[in-house]
Amino acid sequence: MRRSKLFFVIPVLIALFIIGPGVAESFFWGSIKYGVIDLERIEAEAKGYMRFREERDRLQKEFEDYREQVLAEHARAIKELTKEFTEKTGDDGTKQPVLDREYTRRAEQLANEAQKKLDRKEEEIQKLIEEKEKAARGELEAIVKKVAEKKRVQTILIKQHVIKGGRDLTDNIMKEWEKELGRQEKEAVKRKKEKN
Repeated sequence: MRRSKLFFVIPVLIALFIIGPGVAESFFWGSIKYGVIDLERIEAEAKGYMRFREERDRLQKEFEDYREQVLAEHARAIKELTKEFTEKTGDDGTKQPVLDREYTRRAEQLANEAQKKLDRKEEEIQKLIEEKEKAARGELEAIVKKVAEKKRVQTILIKQHVIKGGRDLTDNIMKEWEKELGRQEKEAVKRKKEKN
């Protein structure tokens, strides 16, 4: 009976060490460390995300201003078109059906041109916003890796998905990101001075 227990335990131990030292270590000594981050809080409070939101809002405002400009130009073009066709209309009304079709065709053409301008600008703005968001997420990822290495944490989990446990690194990440932004600003000022 004793021999059969050893026969079972030895392969399990060998398997744990083959699977990986981290798994075996955690099984026997519980030393795998994991940290948690409150991603919602970081997105709401971190200066890196605040900067991204300000840039996103600025770009959206730029699009709204452009949209108003295009719509105003379109309204002027329609007004001129209406004036042109009003002058062409004779008293007898014989040309009216032909003129109506031509007016409708040109009005639709103006509307399509305005819509194409808006679509191009919206696509351009959306692409810029996506690039800015990707950059902010990339910065956050780099900061998370840096803090995890400093704190010797092997795994990072999202706090909202963890019921209990884990070392909360949210404050550390926000502070480290703020330091990084400060360094970036100093470098930008330094480069600007060197150019002048």
